[in-house]
Amino acid sequence: MSRWSFIVVAITAAVVSCIASAKAETLQYKVEHAIGDGPFVERGVIEAPLKGHSSLKQSISDDFLKQLEAAAATDAFYRVRVLTLVDGELVSDTPALSIAPACAVIASSFVDTLKLHVAEEGTLVAIEVVPSSKQCGQKKFGKNVKPKCTVLPVYATQGPTPETAPIVAKMEAQTQKREAGEPEEDSRSFLERYWMYIVPFLVIQLISAFMQPTAQEKK
Repeated sequence: MSRWSFIVVAITAAVVSCIASAKAETLQYKVEHAIGDGPFVERGVIEAPLKGHSSLKQSISDDFLKQLEAAAATDAFYRVRVLTLVDGELVSDTPALSIAPACAVIASSFVDTLKLHVAEEGTLVAIEVVPSSKQCGQKKFGKNVKPKCTVLPVYATQGPTPETAPIVAKMEAQTQKREAGEPEEDSRSFLERYWMYIVPFLVIQLISAFMQPTAQEKK
C-alpha cells in the first residue's frame, strides 16, 4: 500500500467515526409538573450526561402560579414527574414521580431541588422534589417570584459482593468425597456434636439438687 493510499484510508476511517458519533443516542429527562389531580404540563428538559449540580431551564406561566395558590388554600399537593427520552422518543410508559405540599412550594417562592436517582448507565430509578422551605403558613406568592430548580444527580452504587469462592470450593470437595465413598470429616467442636446429651444431663442434675432437702429441713 502506497503512502497516499494509507492517507486516504485514514481519512475515510475518521469520517466514518465522526458520522457514527453524530448518530449516537441522545439521552434527555423531560420534567413535567401538575397541581393536585390536574394534567401535567412541561416544566423543562434536562440534558444528559448529568455533571454535578445544574439549573433546570424552565418556563412557568403566571396562570400556573395562580393555580398553585388556589391549591395551597385547599391543602392540595404539587406533583412532579420525569420521563426518560432517547432521541426524542419515550423510553418507558412509567415515569418517576414525586410530590410536595403546594403550600411548601409557595413558602419556598418556587425554589426547589430535584434529585434524580439514576443507575450507572443513566437509567432513571426515582426522583425527589425538595422545596427549599417546609413551612406551610404562606398561601400566596410574594412579588417578583423567580422560580429556580437545582438538579442534583444521585448515582446508585453497587454494594460489596460476598466472597463465595471458598464456600464453593469446600462444597465441591465434600461432594467429591461423598462420590468416592470417603467418610466426611466432622469439623464441629465437642460441644457442637454432643450438646443434645450434655444439656439434658445438666438440667436433671439441677433439678435433683433443688429437690434434695437441706440439712435444716432434715432436722
